[in-house]
Amino acid sequence: MLRDGTSSLWLISAHSPTKSATDAEKENSYDKFSALICSLPRSHLKIIGIDANCQSAANLSSPALGRWFHPGTETSNNGSWLIDVAEEVGLYLATTMKKTPQKNKFTWYESTKLLEEEKRARKMSSLRAQIDFIMINSHAKRMIQQSKSIPKAHFDSYHVPVLLSLLLRFQHTKKRTGKRQRLNMEALVSDPDTQIRFRQRVGIQIGLRTKRGERSPDSLTEALMKAAYETIPETETIATRQVSNEAKSLIAWLAEARAMGNTALLKRLH
Repeated sequence: MLRDGTSSLWLISAHSPTKSATDAEKENSYDKFSALICSLPRSHLKIIGIDANCQSAANLSSPALGRWFHPGTETSNNGSWLIDVAEEVGLYLATTMKKTPQKNKFTWYESTKLLEEEKRARKMSSLRAQIDFIMINSHAKRMIQQSKSIPKAHFDSYHVPVLLSLLLRFQHTKKRTGKRQRLNMEALVSDPDTQIRFRQRVGIQIGLRTKRGERSPDSLTEALMKAAYETIPETETIATRQVSNEAKSLIAWLAEARAMGNTALLKRLH
């Protein structure tokens, strides 16, 4: 834990169970991870480096650092489960653009029968596993939105030789000009199916937070934001592009309403 005088920062390294782990070991691992995150004060910054046991990329010339970095890389089932558990306790996946040195392009080796090219790659990488995903809590997310900064720190994993030097710098964004419009979901998302999906996702997200006893305006806003992101279609075909753009507009207005602290507008959507 680090302190900068105003807040506390927790840097946590988490790894998913391996394929050989029993169901009891998996459950124990996920329960301990959830208990750790829930035991830390909500007002503290939390940045979690997750080793999700990503498989090596098929193309040895491409980075294999998780889905944000290499579309062809997949996590193990246990890794995906760990990410789901992290989201259930209020963590968010952070999109990062870390450049990968040649020697660190591979993440995980599970087979003893390696091709010559793979053996050379294995020797080159010095068996160095990578942090596949970065996850943050809502307080860290707010600091990014408010353009604050946190001190430089290091991740260090105890189960494999992993070391990540992390330096976050946040810059102010340009303020929007022009007349503010009223936040209205019906106007932003005209497609009826999208409206239904959005309301369903809102109900699910608010239900999860209610079970955890989170009823603050910030918690409601986070539920709306996550529901809006989940509503955006993953594909960008001609047929879905308009709906996708409308959902993105909704997210933009939710973010603006949050920045304005206008909880009345946000509550009207639920």
